[in-house]
Amino acid sequence: MADLTGKTFGQYQLIEPISSGGMATVYKAYQPGLDRVVAIKILPEFLLGQAGFLERFKIEAQAIAKLDHPHILPVYDYGEAERTPYLVMKYVPGGTLKDLMAKGPIDPRQAATLLRQMAEALQHAHDQGIVHRDVKPSNVLLQDGRWVQLMDFGLAKMMTSTSNITASGTGVGTPDYMSPEQAQGLPVDQRTDIYSLGVVLYQMLTGDVPFHAETPMAVMLKHIVEAPPPLRTQHPDISPEIEQVVLQALAKNRDDRYAHAVDFAAAYEAALDPAATLSTAQTPSLSTLPVTPAIDQRRGPWPIVAGIALVLIAAIAVVALVLSTRSNSAPSTVQLGANLLDDFSEAQIAPALWQYKGTFTATLNSPAIAIQNGRVTYTIKNEGDEYYDGGLRHEATKPFKLIAARVSLIDATSNGSDVGLEVNGLDAEPDAWAYLAMAPSDGTVYAYVGHTRSDSAEQTYTLLQGTGLPATHEFAIGWDGTQITFYVDGQARKSLPTTQVGQWVRLLFDVDPNANVSGSFDDVRITYAKQ
Repeated sequence: MADLTGKTFGQYQLIEPISSGGMATVYKAYQPGLDRVVAIKILPEFLLGQAGFLERFKIEAQAIAKLDHPHILPVYDYGEAERTPYLVMKYVPGGTLKDLMAKGPIDPRQAATLLRQMAEALQHAHDQGIVHRDVKPSNVLLQDGRWVQLMDFGLAKMMTSTSNITASGTGVGTPDYMSPEQAQGLPVDQRTDIYSLGVVLYQMLTGDVPFHAETPMAVMLKHIVEAPPPLRTQHPDISPEIEQVVLQALAKNRDDRYAHAVDFAAAYEAALDPAATLSTAQTPSLSTLPVTPAIDQRRGPWPIVAGIALVLIAAIAVVALVLSTRSNSAPSTVQLGANLLDDFSEAQIAPALWQYKGTFTATLNSPAIAIQNGRVTYTIKNEGDEYYDGGLRHEATKPFKLIAARVSLIDATSNGSDVGLEVNGLDAEPDAWAYLAMAPSDGTVYAYVGHTRSDSAEQTYTLLQGTGLPATHEFAIGWDGTQITFYVDGQARKSLPTTQVGQWVRLLFDVDPNANVSGSFDDVRITYAKQ
């Protein structure tokens, strides 16, 4: 973006740029009518060329300007000049939370004060029906080194490129702080902000974010399927009570998080009372923060519009799978929306979602494969001398490719069978496959990679030693554009280089001769990407 110093936007005279990022530049400006200095965020001109942006910009700006709270940076005005949209905000000299955390972990009692202010700001916005969508330390100004001013409400939503995406509120955020539902393209609510606030608190206490990876897409995948490292492994002085509070805010399922931001802050304060204050000799005082302009110097807000991260991996745009499981006539199509493929809450297995694939006599909704108590159950007996291969398969339509698949295996037991999760199409080979399975002997979890045309090419990896059957685990297989990763109970166990994966996922139950297998599958979650 060209330097606009000296230009006049409406009644505002641009003095000098004070920060610049990939999606906006912030200028210090003077408003003669009120004789005051303000900060103006200049958005890129190209946004005006996007259908519906200007209308969306006005609606969001008006909503944000109505937020009136001591810990929310005020938005004074908005407008358009020289075909460039802009927002006018209070000018606040001071550092950001990012500046504070750059010098090390924050004392837990100091963190409590900051958390309370951020939570109250978010709660006020949530009460007005506004979700921030991009809570992160660089969006937390610290006026006078101690007074939180949360900024950029709704900015990420403004950056979305289509009205359909905006309507569902999907696909915006910053990878390091992005909730699982954002990473998967799900609609968001206030609990998305609570997750991001949980990541911020995690970082305040430990000095680091929970997930790192080589690409933004790989970080997003970890938010979807991988459990965050326990805080106490990074800082042993953190109490179990505090750790539990943070991990609840970081729950993958939003229903398991705190319902309200202030509930999160209150729970942390309650956990802090019996906990000793950590020894944080390196923690800087708030008064030592550098004096910087209202918007800190950073590389940009990283708004993710359904997969900006995938620019790094062959321009794939992340989308999620929407398949209604409340009706057996649900269309087998892939669209933006929810990624919960099937929670098996219907009375029968939906034929629009699943195909039965196997070598033994069974069909959808047969006594051997049926839905009971909200789970798909299987009880297979092989009384013959032939190997039985079976399972339920879902296949997406082209050009969609699998990004992540996850399923809960419940009370699986066997005396000669594999039970697990399978995907196909590794390295663009339709007959190449990979699956996670529990062994029939003691429940040990293995990963298998192979090709239907060559049994000798199969590779086997031991991921988790079993402790006996029946066993319950969560299995997931994810692909980040460069490698496939096998997850067991939220932990990454094995990664292998893979340039591509295929289009189908199978819940498998194989049965050896004169053997049997039984158990249940639940909560099948699948995320696809479109080339």
